[in-house]
Amino acid sequence: MPDLPDDRGPAEIGWRAGTVLHRYCRAIDQGDAGALREVFATDAALVVAAATVDGGPGREQVFTGRDTVVAILASLFDQRQWARHLVSNLLVDVELDGSVDVRSYFQYWLGRADGTAHGVGDYHLTMREADGRLAITTLAATILQEITLPAAAPAVSTAGAATV
Repeated sequence: MPDLPDDRGPAEIGWRAGTVLHRYCRAIDQGDAGALREVFATDAALVVAAATVDGGPGREQVFTGRDTVVAILASLFDQRQWARHLVSNLLVDVELDGSVDVRSYFQYWLGRADGTAHGVGDYHLTMREADGRLAITTLAATILQEITLPAAAPAVSTAGAATV
């Protein structure tokens, strides 16, 4: 592993990279395009892939440029009433060129009119220092599976019902 800028140790770089990932998830969950913009580098790329039935890599689409990436991600905000992410199993490595490679698992819940979607997948990000902060240069999200739980039927009131 190369020396890190400003003598930062691996634990600090891991904490900083995790914080950027958490800020990304919070921005998605809150529907905050401004906060989303803050975590991406100007030359960011978004790689969207769906796994095949056997769990292997599927078709990929790549979108480039921070404005494009943020616009695509923000377009998803209208497709849900609320969202929550949970990321885990964070693995952070510093590459020879000084970039930071981040991998994690994720789960998400999306509240929609037709029910609640629950999905699982993998994130693979690269980050680099830009203006004294880490910024995402590549975000790849692979959704392994998503299910939608149907919306619950409205509760029926039993107030005032006669007892037999």
